[in-house]
Amino acid sequence: MISGDEILLSFNPEKIRVETLLFQTGYLTIRSWSSDGIRGFRCTLGYPNKEVRISLNLLFSEALSGYSLSDNRNILFSILDTGDEEGLHVHLQSFFASIPHDWFRKNPLAKFEEYWESLMYSYIASLGYEVIWEDTTNKGRIDLTVKTPSYIWILEFKVKGFVQQGRKLPLDQIDERGYAEKYLSDPRQKIKVGIVFDPETRNIESWTTD
Repeated sequence: MISGDEILLSFNPEKIRVETLLFQTGYLTIRSWSSDGIRGFRCTLGYPNKEVRISLNLLFSEALSGYSLSDNRNILFSILDTGDEEGLHVHLQSFFASIPHDWFRKNPLAKFEEYWESLMYSYIASLGYEVIWEDTTNKGRIDLTVKTPSYIWILEFKVKGFVQQGRKLPLDQIDERGYAEKYLSDPRQKIKVGIVFDPETRNIESWTTD
């Protein structure tokens, strides 16, 4: 995150920004900074260490889902670390089914692809793996890349209704844009996953892997 003194030096408790709060409480720290002497300083913020990154993403994922994830993280860890494609499908299906209905009734975010991406990112990042959101390639951006010791998971997400808009199926997009080519030189096995979410059922509509 790129920030400046308008955020970091704000001390108004009545109108404090989330970024300011995270910086002042130590959840974010300055990674690098610069100043031209005219416009003030600009700095890059990031997590101070791996432990904070894991704990903060756990908090984010629970805030996005309204559900406690602590008991399920070890299961997800084992699934990703062993390349269990169907196990991941079942685990996520169960996880989404566990999100309280009242949470969605008060929140319209489920109809947006970015909500599902954010939830998946935070949940998996809470395990401590290297997780890249919108992983840039020469032909586009992978929605989510997850690197474990033995596997590289390449995940693409869509929300139901995209077909009527002429958009490609998520797994087709991974193949046609050659997203896996970025990691050809990496000896780890690649797993490609295409997921379509249904905002009405608030769960996975279709799941395809390769």
